[in-house]
Amino acid sequence: MKTLSRILAPTVLAVFPFPALRAQAPSSTTISDEVHRQAFDYLLGDWEFTGERAGENGRSMFHGYWTATRTPGSHSLVDEFRVVDDAEKTLYVTTTLRAFDPRDHKWRIASIERSGNLAEGRAWKDGNDMRIEQSFGGRVLRFRYYNIQADRFSWVGSGPDEKGEYQEFQWIEARRIGPHVPGTLRIR
Repeated sequence: MKTLSRILAPTVLAVFPFPALRAQAPSSTTISDEVHRQAFDYLLGDWEFTGERAGENGRSMFHGYWTATRTPGSHSLVDEFRVVDDAEKTLYVTTTLRAFDPRDHKWRIASIERSGNLAEGRAWKDGNDMRIEQSFGGRVLRFRYYNIQADRFSWVGSGPDEKGEYQEFQWIEARRIGPHVPGTLRIR
């Protein structure tokens, strides 16, 4: 286990400076802001997931690990999403910074893949669900976290087809395998 503040936070904050978030927050926050600031708290901790992805050659199954922690001294979260093969070798990994923006009451999100590809977007609470719109190389994808409980959640991704209509293409079922340990990501 590696300490987030020592290893990851300076790098993530240098890559994703979120200049708009440096502006002074409103002097008072609303109850709505506090609810929204805590909207991703369910993700804190360690998760194992199984998933299914629709592609040109049909559907394929995958599995992996997801770990999230709060950045030191803030309401921001950083997480690592890692798909592994049966031998636990990493096939895909992305690191995401999630920061609440009190000016529009939404979360700003920036994800970076091992290749260096960057995806930026917004997230918001929608009833009991969390929704994300994120741009991956000009293609806007939508994600919905639902059935959120203390020990599990579900996730679905959708993207535009050739007509521009959004179709579901990826599904995940996650189950908690470890509690949140402040300031740490359990990097595999």
